[in-house]
Amino acid sequence: MEMIVAPTVVPPITPWSPSVRVKGQQPNATVMVMADGHEVGSAQVGSGDGYVGLNHGLNPGQLVWAEQALPGGITSGMPADTSKVQVLEHPTQELLSGIHSPSPLMQCGTCLYLRGVVPGAAVTVSRSSEPPQTVTAEWTTVRLGVAPFDDDEVVAVSQHRGSMAGGSILPPALNRPEGSSLPPPALSQPLYVCQSVVDFESLLPGATVDLSRNGDVATYSFGHTSGRGRLSAGLELGDKLTVSQNFAACQAGSLPSAEYDVTQDTPPAPWFPARVCVSDRDVEVGGMVKGAAVDFLIGMGTGTVVHAVAGSPPYRFNLPPLGNVKTLGVRQSLCQFGKASDTTWTQLVAAGAPDHPVIVEPLHACAAAVCVADQTGRGLAEGTRIYVRSQRWAGSIGTAVCVGDTYTDVRVDFPLTAGDKLSLETVRCGLRHAFADTFPVVNANEDFAPPEIIGFADDAGQTLAVNRLVPGSWCELEEVASLFQEEPGLPLIAHPCTRQIASVPVPLLRPGMFLRAAQRVCTSRSGRSPAKKVVDVRPQYVSGTADRICQLTGRRGPKKRGARFDTYTIGLKDTDLGIPVWHGGLYLFFGDTGEYDEDDGYVPADGDPIAWTLDRPEEPKGPLLNWVTGSLGWYQRLHVDGLPELSNLEVPTGAFSYGGRLYVFVARNTVGGVMRDSHLAVTKPPDHIPGDGLVKLYDVSSTLTGSWPAGQWLTHVSPTVVSCAAWPGLPVATGDGLVMFCTSQYHASSVHLAFCTLDPLSIQPVPDPATWLYFLDGAAADSAGPANWRTAKALLDSGQKPTEVIPGLGGQGEVSVTWHPRIHRWLQANMGPSNPGDPLEAIHVRTARRPQGPWSQSVVVFDPANPDAEASNSDPQNQFVRLPNSQPPPQGNHVYAPYVVPSWTRFDRSTREITIYYTVSTTLPVYNVQLLTARMHLGPTTP
Repeated sequence: MEMIVAPTVVPPITPWSPSVRVKGQQPNATVMVMADGHEVGSAQVGSGDGYVGLNHGLNPGQLVWAEQALPGGITSGMPADTSKVQVLEHPTQELLSGIHSPSPLMQCGTCLYLRGVVPGAAVTVSRSSEPPQTVTAEWTTVRLGVAPFDDDEVVAVSQHRGSMAGGSILPPALNRPEGSSLPPPALSQPLYVCQSVVDFESLLPGATVDLSRNGDVATYSFGHTSGRGRLSAGLELGDKLTVSQNFAACQAGSLPSAEYDVTQDTPPAPWFPARVCVSDRDVEVGGMVKGAAVDFLIGMGTGTVVHAVAGSPPYRFNLPPLGNVKTLGVRQSLCQFGKASDTTWTQLVAAGAPDHPVIVEPLHACAAAVCVADQTGRGLAEGTRIYVRSQRWAGSIGTAVCVGDTYTDVRVDFPLTAGDKLSLETVRCGLRHAFADTFPVVNANEDFAPPEIIGFADDAGQTLAVNRLVPGSWCELEEVASLFQEEPGLPLIAHPCTRQIASVPVPLLRPGMFLRAAQRVCTSRSGRSPAKKVVDVRPQYVSGTADRICQLTGRRGPKKRGARFDTYTIGLKDTDLGIPVWHGGLYLFFGDTGEYDEDDGYVPADGDPIAWTLDRPEEPKGPLLNWVTGSLGWYQRLHVDGLPELSNLEVPTGAFSYGGRLYVFVARNTVGGVMRDSHLAVTKPPDHIPGDGLVKLYDVSSTLTGSWPAGQWLTHVSPTVVSCAAWPGLPVATGDGLVMFCTSQYHASSVHLAFCTLDPLSIQPVPDPATWLYFLDGAAADSAGPANWRTAKALLDSGQKPTEVIPGLGGQGEVSVTWHPRIHRWLQANMGPSNPGDPLEAIHVRTARRPQGPWSQSVVVFDPANPDAEASNSDPQNQFVRLPNSQPPPQGNHVYAPYVVPSWTRFDRSTREITIYYTVSTTLPVYNVQLLTARMHLGPTTP
C-alpha cells in the first residue's frame, strides 16, 4: 500500500500573512491550506517548498494545517494535532521594531538580508544616496537587491502596516580596499546527479556570486555568510562547477575560482537524528538532499510505503499513524528513475516520562535565540520538540527538536522585546506538554567587552568555543590576515549565542588561518577580540566518564553481573572482538567462540558469531542484540564460500557496506599463533545479509609469500567508504573510494593506509586488489593525487614499504579507525601503556582531519591503573580490570581489541563533548566482549 504525507506548514503565521509557507508537497499535487477545518487557500506550488496564497484573512488563535491530493484520488489526510500551527496575535508597534541584518554590511555589497520581519508587513530600506525601496514580506526574512553600499554608509530599515511602523538602524558598511583578492565561496560536497539545489558557504555578505556550470553562468547574491541557490536543471555526472564572488564596485573578486565536480550518482542514506516513538506522527530526518523524493517504509517487510518530498531543513514529515509496527525505515532518491539510497531503519520506542524544561536566563531584548535545558542539568530527551511561546505574540515564536545535547538553542522568528514573558511547550511521543513557568525578557547592559576565542581556534565538530558573551548577543567572527591586523577582516559568520560560553557553529576552517570575534546587542557592537590561530588541539578526556555499559556476550559479566541476553541459550559461551559495521542496522562480527550445550557442556568450536541491532547503547542494561541463528536456534557461524571453515585465530577483521552489499575482510592461515593471509568476502544476493552466508571475492594479502595482489601489508583492516571529492590528497578526486587502515603481521606491524576506487555502476564495485594503492610519503600529505600512492607490486619492485601513517603505533594487532561526520574528524583507538614501560592495558584515542594525518597526541579514555578512568562507575564496588601487580590479586580481566562504534558516537554541539562507545574484549576468567563508553572534550577546555 502506498500513501503520501501531509505537507508541513511552517510557522509563524500572523493575521497579516498573505500566504502560508508549506514544505514537503508532491509534484503535481494540489495543496489545500485549512484553518479550523475550512479551506482558506489552495495551489499547485511545485515540489519541495513554496507558498500558498490565502483567499481571505486569518484570525488570531486559529489552527492552520495543510493537506494535499494527487490526480487519481490519493490524498494525505489530516496531519497530527501537534503539527498544526497557531495564528499569532496582531503585531504591535514595538514588535515591528525588531527588523535587523544578522550580517555586517560590506562596502560595495549589492544585497541586503533582513530578519525579524513580520509576514504581511511592508519593509522599507532608506538610504541618503538612493531612493527608498519597499517590498511586502511573505516571510520572516527578506533579501533585497540594492545599489552598492558606500564607505561609512548608514542604512535605516523599517516595517509598517498602515499607520503603524517600527524602525531600525543598521551598522555602517565595512571598508574594502580596491583591488583586493577575495577567497572564493565553498559549495557543500559531494554533488549528486539530479541535484537541483546547491548550498554555498563562506560567502561575503552582499557579494555577487557567480556559479559556472560547464561554462553557463548563474548569478546569485545573498547578503549573508551562507545561502542556497536553485539550479535551472538537475546536475549530471561529469558536470564541472566553478564558483567565485566579487564586489564589482570595489574591483575585488575571487582569484582563483573554486572548482567542483559532480561525482555521486546515488544520494546518501538519510538517518533519524532522534528516537522515534510508537505514537509519533511528525518525524524528523537528517542527511536529506533538498528536493529528494523520500520513502518511509512502515514496518520492516509489511509493504507499506509513504512518499514525501524533502523541502528545506529542518526535514520534518507528517506520517500516518504508525499502528503497532516496531520499525521505521527511510530512503531517498534524486532522479525520477534513479537509484535510491540505502535504507536506514530505526526501532520505535515507547513513550518515556516527560522532561522538565527551563529557559536558561537571563533573556535579553534583541536576542534571536533562546537556550532550553532540563531542570536536572541534563538535556531534554532526544526527539522532544520545543516550542517557545511569547506572551506578547500569544503563541509560539520559535521551535526546535532536541537531538540529545545538554543545551538546545531555539531560534526565534522575531527578536525578543523587553517586558515580554516567555514560556515553554514540548511535544514528545505525540503528546503535548505545557509548562506554567514564565521567564522575563530584560534589557542588556550595552557597555560590554569583546568576547574571547578560547585557547587556540579549533573547529572540531564545526564549532568554535567562545567566552565572555552577553546572552542573546550576535557573535560575529571574521578572518584576518595576521595576529596584528587592525582594519576590518572578512566576515565569516554571525550567530546568536544564548550563554556566556558558547559553541559557535562555523564552516570548516583552514589550519593556520586567523580569526577574531566581536559581539552585537541590538545596534551596539563591542570591540574586536585578539586574533587566534586555527590549529588542531588534541581531545581531552572528561574526568570520571569512563564506564562499562554491559557485557554483550556470555551469561555472566564481571562480578557475576548479568548480560543483557544470555547467549548460552543460542550455544554461545564466550567470544571476542565485536567489529561494528552499519548495513541498514548495526552488525557486530565476533571472533573465536566457545560453544555451550546443556548435555555436553563447554565445547571449543572456533565459530565466529554475528549479531545485529537497532537499539542505542544506553538502552536499559545496554543494547539488545539480535543473533544470526540457524534453523535450530543455535548461533550461526560466519561462513565464506570458497574458504575452509574458519578455525582458531581465523576471524573477521573489518567490514564495510556499499551499494546494498556487505563486504567482510577475513584473516586466516595461522602460523605460530599469527594470522598470515587476508581475504575479502561479500554477502550473497538477493538480500545481502550475513545470515545467508558470504562468498569469497578476492585473496588480498599474505605475509607468508608477499606475492598476493595487495602484497603483505593488509592482513588486519579497518575500512571506510568515502566520497573522494571531500578528501584532498587521495589518488583520485571524484567518485567513491575505500580508505583502509591496515597492519600486516599481528602485533608486529605499524599502521599503513591503503585505498581503492569504488564503482557503483559496475557488476563488481570493488576492483581487483592488485590495483589497490598504498600511501607512501607521509611528509607529502598535502600534495595532490597519485604521486603519493603506489600499488603493492610497485612497492615490492622498488624495495619500498608503505608509510607509517600513525607514528608510534608499532606492534598493533586489531585496527579501529573510523570517520565521524558530526565531529568532522577521523578517530583511532588502540591499546597502549598507562605509563611508559607498562603493559598494554590502557585504551588510547587520537583524532585527525584527514586519513593521511597529521594525528593528534593520544588521550587515554580507559586506564585500569587510574581510579578516574577504570570504567567501574556503573558498579563502583567492583573494579572492572585489575593489573597483574594490583592488590587484591589479579582477576585476569585484561582487555584488548577496542573497536569504536561510529553509529553510536554522539557529539554534544552545545558543550563540544563527544561520547564514544566501543567494544572491547577481555581474557580469563571472563573471555567475552564488553561495551565501554567515555567522553572527550574536543578542542580547548572551556572554563
